[in-house]
Amino acid sequence: MVHVPVALAPITLAALLAVAAHAQPRRLMLAPRPIQPESVASQYSIKKIGPLVNGGGSLGSAINNLTQIAGTSLSQTAEQPYRWSGGMIEGLPITGSGTSNFAHGINNAGQVVGYASFPGTASEAALWTLTNSMGWQVTGLGIPSGFAFSIANDLSDDGTRIVGYADNAIELLVATSWERDDSGDWNMLDMGTLPHNYGSYANGLNNQGVAVGTSYVPFGTSQATHWQRTNTGWTISALPYLPNGYSQSIAFAINDSGLIAGAAVASDGYYHATTWSGNSITDFGTFSGEHSYARAINTSGTIVGETWGAGLTRAFIGSNSGLHDLNTRIPPDTGWNLRSATGINDSGQIVGTGDLGGFWHTFLLTPVAMNLTGPTPGVVGVPNTFSIIAPNDQSIQLYYAFSAGETAISGCSAVPLNIASPTLLATFPDPSSITIELPDEFSGQTVYFQAATGCQVSNVVRYTFP
Repeated sequence: MVHVPVALAPITLAALLAVAAHAQPRRLMLAPRPIQPESVASQYSIKKIGPLVNGGGSLGSAINNLTQIAGTSLSQTAEQPYRWSGGMIEGLPITGSGTSNFAHGINNAGQVVGYASFPGTASEAALWTLTNSMGWQVTGLGIPSGFAFSIANDLSDDGTRIVGYADNAIELLVATSWERDDSGDWNMLDMGTLPHNYGSYANGLNNQGVAVGTSYVPFGTSQATHWQRTNTGWTISALPYLPNGYSQSIAFAINDSGLIAGAAVASDGYYHATTWSGNSITDFGTFSGEHSYARAINTSGTIVGETWGAGLTRAFIGSNSGLHDLNTRIPPDTGWNLRSATGINDSGQIVGTGDLGGFWHTFLLTPVAMNLTGPTPGVVGVPNTFSIIAPNDQSIQLYYAFSAGETAISGCSAVPLNIASPTLLATFPDPSSITIELPDEFSGQTVYFQAATGCQVSNVVRYTFP
């Protein structure tokens, strides 16, 4: 098992199970913070991804710009990496007999990295590539001499550079890169650590040859770290701490503009989601009273991650308006508790892990394209008006149901209706409003309304009729 300082550990199955058992993360100081005020809310449809095994669960790790998702399917006996694409989930091949195998990253070519068991190894950094002729192929990237195992976290879009770390099983992590040469062979490089630090690990990589992660002393200080690839190796530098904060920080992800997402301990003693641009650091705060971590960032600079508070985690999205709980942005009564957001693509789609029906499952959030309001006046037996704001002039169908759920839309793999057993109520003659008389069966009932056209859906309106 990888051992890193508790406050620095990436979200893992063990961490999620600790949350389920209401175990609280280590506090540095007691200093609760207020919830940030809400701004104009973007709403999302939600879709469950996987798992591979009926009755099992899954963890979502990353998403690319093709809406392909990398994650790990969970069962009672083993974990298996998967890739979800176009509505189909595929288990990624494992050649060894080990039961601990995880997917961590995916590039825009659909290649996946993580770690897997290979014959003769416990866990080794792995690359999965889908070929036209041979299907999925898994490549073991190697373990440095003297180390027990290695883990890959991220890769470039051309698939020639991968970053992660190696572990010698006595708390020494070394940031490591794997680079493919012209002959197709993979070469390992020690990326180094900051002076006066004990170890390091790399979490994120962009297409300009810049990697980020952290350098640390076990159970002591840590500092978010920046590596730049040069012709001779990696040049390492430290990212600044928060002003008046503590000597603890970590970087998780970097976009192609060089904007970095991570977390740093503020003066209140808690990790705050942060971004770095050059030598400038921005504090996004926290809204659950304890720690917050920015796990991923897209081209526009939007961050996602999770907060820890009162023994629970909540997934968030962050922008210039602050951090916002993603649980407030999904349709009502779906049963989801979104715990951690670990990926966001340039279309604003978000992947992560949540609790649904007592199991961990991967979720996919897609921004809704339309805003539905109504019914007005909300009384059965009189004309009621629904209004819709849509991006284009198009025929829009209005559906209703008596419970929330997930209903597939034909030809739309990523976006479902989030109402169960929907019935068509009306069609908008144009994207503005429609006035109709509602059926008597709505009287005294809670009814869920949602509009759709093609693969675009609106928010869900829940209304209880008198």
